[in-house]
Amino acid sequence: MNYYFLGDVGIDYYTRRDEKYLGGCSLNCCYHFFENNGKNGILIHPSNQSKDQDSINRFLVTKNIQSISLKRSGTLPTQLINNLDSGEKHFEKYTPGICEDLCLNKQELSIFKEEGQIVSPVFEQILSLANQLITLKNKYLIFDFMDCTDFDKSFRKIRKYAEHACLAFYGLTLNDKKLTKDITDFYLSTPEKCAIVTRGKDSILYFEKGQQYEHYPQVMNNVVDSTGAGDAFIGSFLAYRQRTSIHEAIENAAKYATSVLHHYGSFNQLFDDVL
Repeated sequence: MNYYFLGDVGIDYYTRRDEKYLGGCSLNCCYHFFENNGKNGILIHPSNQSKDQDSINRFLVTKNIQSISLKRSGTLPTQLINNLDSGEKHFEKYTPGICEDLCLNKQELSIFKEEGQIVSPVFEQILSLANQLITLKNKYLIFDFMDCTDFDKSFRKIRKYAEHACLAFYGLTLNDKKLTKDITDFYLSTPEKCAIVTRGKDSILYFEKGQQYEHYPQVMNNVVDSTGAGDAFIGSFLAYRQRTSIHEAIENAAKYATSVLHHYGSFNQLFDDVL
């Protein structure tokens, strides 16, 4: 079965350092999926005609990442980042560019005629894509709701999409008590669905077959940059899940995700250094 990583590929620009890294949720997840020996992954993303896009394309070829470009006009999605001294990511501004109001045409939708798992981020600027995906009636939708800020941290607004996903990821904090409770209630009552709630350096909650579990990840010191750590967790989890139980996959993914905390960018690739 294929894993279709569908969504944004673009630029992470660190304003204080004046450095530009390859980024985007879908590229990050797909990269870390292959780094952990994931099989049958395909990256599907909007692309334009630009020098930066050429660098991205060369990088994908170098890493043997199979990709399908959805031709669009406009700029690449760009995230402006100015990290806190603690290394915690601080996003200043996101410009969606060619990902804004993204929808697939009939020909592009035919990519999914072969059954596979569609892995996609869900956030405000590409919500039109999520609205389209839930009409496909694909039983293998995997959604990343990230920190749920675009949904005002309200599960009532998220539920429409969660009901269609066989697996969902949430990146919360211990302060998100109400949302965590609502997520817990939903997945305990829908045993056919799975969910994983990461909470930074704190424990990971996960739900499978109507049961709740908890994992305590390794505590990390000297964090350089937390950008893309959640994507690293998701990509590596999906790779490990192909060959291990959900419990082992979470343990291994949590360990792996700490590796991205020691450098800038989810996988430390500057545009200037792409061969």
